[in-house]
Amino acid sequence: MVQPLIEGELRRKGKDIEVEFDQIEWSDSITEPSAASQLEKLFFPFKQVDYLPFNEAFDRAKTEKKLVHQVLLWGALDDFISTWSLVKDLELLVADKESALHTEAKLSMEAYKFPVQMMVLRPKWDCDFIAKRQ
Repeated sequence: MVQPLIEGELRRKGKDIEVEFDQIEWSDSITEPSAASQLEKLFFPFKQVDYLPFNEAFDRAKTEKKLVHQVLLWGALDDFISTWSLVKDLELLVADKESALHTEAKLSMEAYKFPVQMMVLRPKWDCDFIAKRQ
């Protein structure tokens, strides 16, 4: 595989390298959809979680002996700006009183119930909860 070799060389030498791709002798290949999926997961870490159709999720949960996390929607999300957060990230924002998002993070953490909390919030002008569900 070429990528680890390139990254390894870059780290060992501590400088940029130039790669001319037409000179690389490829020993393996992947499909374009597979490449796109891998790049999406690299650039958008939240995509590392597979969102499966309902029936596939339960089949996989049984096989892997895991719980199912389900997001059930009435319709499209075009009325919302969607986000997801890790507790640790919000704790850092709460600790940083100078952060522009300190208040939103603090309210979110105060409302949080383990293991997952879904909230609908209004932006900063009043930072109010419209709804929250555990």
